[in-house]
Amino acid sequence: MRLLQLHGFLLCSVRVVVATIARLYIWQRPQTIPQTMLAAVDTLLVTVLAASCIFLIVWRLRPRFVMPQLVFDATAVSFILYLTGGVASPFLFLFFVVVALGGAWGSIRTALAFATAFLAVTSTITLLYMRSITPFVPPDMTKAGLSNWQARLVMQASLALLVALLSGRLAYASRSVQLLYRPILDNIGEGVFAMLKSGKVIYANRRLLEILSLQETDDITGKDIWAVLSAPRFSEIRAVLRKGFTTAEIQMETSDGSMRVFEVRCWLLRGHRARPIGKVVMLSDLTVRRQLEQTRARASRLRELEEMAVGLAHELRNPLASIRGCAQQLAKLHSSNSLHKELVEIIVRESDRLDNIVARFMDLARPKPLMPVRTDMAALVEEVANMLRRRPEAASVRIEVKNSRRPVLHCDPERVKQVFLNIAINALEAMRGSGKLSIELTEGTPDAVLSGHQISTPTDGIIVRFSDTGPGIRSKDLNKIFLPFFTTKPDGVGMGLAIANRNVAEHGGFITVDSQLGKGTIFTVWLPRVPRHSGGRGVAEGAGG
Repeated sequence: MRLLQLHGFLLCSVRVVVATIARLYIWQRPQTIPQTMLAAVDTLLVTVLAASCIFLIVWRLRPRFVMPQLVFDATAVSFILYLTGGVASPFLFLFFVVVALGGAWGSIRTALAFATAFLAVTSTITLLYMRSITPFVPPDMTKAGLSNWQARLVMQASLALLVALLSGRLAYASRSVQLLYRPILDNIGEGVFAMLKSGKVIYANRRLLEILSLQETDDITGKDIWAVLSAPRFSEIRAVLRKGFTTAEIQMETSDGSMRVFEVRCWLLRGHRARPIGKVVMLSDLTVRRQLEQTRARASRLRELEEMAVGLAHELRNPLASIRGCAQQLAKLHSSNSLHKELVEIIVRESDRLDNIVARFMDLARPKPLMPVRTDMAALVEEVANMLRRRPEAASVRIEVKNSRRPVLHCDPERVKQVFLNIAINALEAMRGSGKLSIELTEGTPDAVLSGHQISTPTDGIIVRFSDTGPGIRSKDLNKIFLPFFTTKPDGVGMGLAIANRNVAEHGGFITVDSQLGKGTIFTVWLPRVPRHSGGRGVAEGAGG
């Protein structure tokens, strides 16, 4: 659009210059010039000036007004040819220019139409000259221009046809190349733009507009890149562009306030004779990849604990069984002593609690193989919600399920149910008996989870969001909540979220968490439609928040 506007501005300038030169050419002729001829030329000059103002100010050179401009140009050139010698006019080349522009901005049919008009105009002017029907032209000019007029007409018609064919073919080839590369660049996952040394953007694809949170209707082509990236959140991109041709990883805040990780790569853009004229820049969103790496790192830390956990569990469970058995025998020997009985009950209760901790840690360290089956996720979520409603912690909590679809997932339903229960029970305990827990089931991509955008069409996974109105989680604790034994509850074990993260990671999904103190917490689980195993060791291909 901006390139077309620039061409239009230049074309309007050329119109005025050509009309002025034609006026000077006629004025400097030695023969007596009729006043009607001078008046006609002056009228033409004023008309060209007025039309140029209309094209620039009123029409603003929008694409739909290109053809009317070319028709006006053909009419003005025809009048100039009539006033300056017809087939012998020194301004004859202007019609070839109009024919070429018709092919470049229209099509080969448009160019042929203008070439045909050119032949008709020159033939008509020649007939007018031969019959002396020239009220604006001196007779001596008509006589001088009629020598060899047949040969001139044939040659000029041939040239006009050749120009029409060449310009039309070149325009078709140019548009074919654009139709080839533009859809490809517009549909790749990276944002791409090209800029000149001056900072002017000469190309930008659709993905770049999404990354910069601009509307698809915003055309940054022709704008200054420093003006486009003037907002404070683009400061790191500006710093990379100023460094030259390099590759860097940056963090950038999106329009919704979330932070995303991007890789910025710059290449040299070369022009004629391989001279550097600017650079090509590509922005790749690495947020999902970095989230995957975080979950792999967490899973790796859990694997390191596996062998130690197995041996430790066996060593703990044997003495625990002996302690519990001895305590029960002591209770029988001193059944009449209330103090002894109370102490023994404490020993038994705490032994059972410690055995439960060891058992849960064993589940984390040595998970059972996945048993994936086709699972109706809507039914599974409803089952979890019904189980939660029967818990004592949910007596005064409103549990709401939102589900507009019934997606089917190939997963281990028991392991997924354990994930949902562990997250939801944590939410109920955090709300301390009052509040609202919302469970929302949707479909979406991993990027949809990280960007927070809803996806209304089926994609490669499902998203389950657990939103509560509890007190929230402190920011310094957000990176620790998935670690084994980390808990902020006085009587908590700190294994529920660690087990949930492990189960989700084994399916190839991930969990993210967003929390604000005093406003509540949102846990988001993304699971692929088919489990993505990672060597049978539970190494996640998902991400954790």
